[in-house]
Amino acid sequence: MRKITREKVMKLLYTVDVYRQIAKEEEIQTFLHTEVGIELLEQQKAFLLNKKDDLPYFNETFNGVILHLPEIDNKINEYTKKTWSIQQFGFVERSLLRVGMYELYWSEQEGLYPTVIVASILELSEMFVDEKSTKFIHGILGAALNNIPVKDAIIPKARADKYIPMSEDKAAQNKRRFKALQSKRKAEKVADYIEKVEKKREQDLNKI
Repeated sequence: MRKITREKVMKLLYTVDVYRQIAKEEEIQTFLHTEVGIELLEQQKAFLLNKKDDLPYFNETFNGVILHLPEIDNKINEYTKKTWSIQQFGFVERSLLRVGMYELYWSEQEGLYPTVIVASILELSEMFVDEKSTKFIHGILGAALNNIPVKDAIIPKARADKYIPMSEDKAAQNKRRFKALQSKRKAEKVADYIEKVEKKREQDLNKI
């Protein structure tokens, strides 16, 4: 359930970021305080969420990303080796990295294991972006994973001594497993969602 809800957090961040650009706002936080931003947020939540979703996790994660966005983006930039800025990434890549980095460093949700967080983001990456972008996301989150402090909020005390950063072999194994799990139905569903958002964006741009 949490994996599905994480995907919806990413989708909402993606949509908000797209419309933030349409509205010519530099910051997502500023956009979400506008009339258009508030209405968009309500509409998208109604569209994305249902009773089966983990709503406390969704709200804490989405609101947490928005609250800590400057720090999250700075943290991502630390791991790009100064060759890229977060603002140069695509909308989907930005959203995936922001969710992953927030959960690694700031989330207060219980039972979030760093390796599981990264593996889940990589799975979403396999669904939403190409292999090159997935490798880039993996490199950033993998580096962050190896430097993350062991926190009770992320790793329960009983398991803290068993925490081992994801090795390259394990990461490669996870990627192969996730790729094998991908289905044509999932890919079509994702493509359809992005196509709808892009069409809506084009319509709104034509109105400007």
